[in-house]
Amino acid sequence: MWHTMTKEEIRRKLKTDFVYGLSEKEAEKRQKEYGVNQLQEKKRTNIFIRFLLQFNDFMIIALIVAAGVSAAISYIEGTRRIHRFYYNCCNCYV
Repeated sequence: MWHTMTKEEIRRKLKTDFVYGLSEKEAEKRQKEYGVNQLQEKKRTNIFIRFLLQFNDFMIIALIVAAGVSAAISYIEGTRRIHRFYYNCCNCYV
């Protein structure tokens, strides 16, 4: 809307002067009507919660589960291989 208007149309609509700005009286009136020109500060989220929210996607969760399963299988298979290797090399029978 504003980008399609000329400077003169904007000046008339906002009832201001581009050189001198608002008068003190007009500024006080607008501040009472519209409030202070200040954003409301939102409550900050905990950094740990923000970190966990990064994983709030189905594909990310699926990849983490797949990595966990792969690591578990690798650990189990690796443990058996080490025991077989150790017992076969040392001629130890348990």
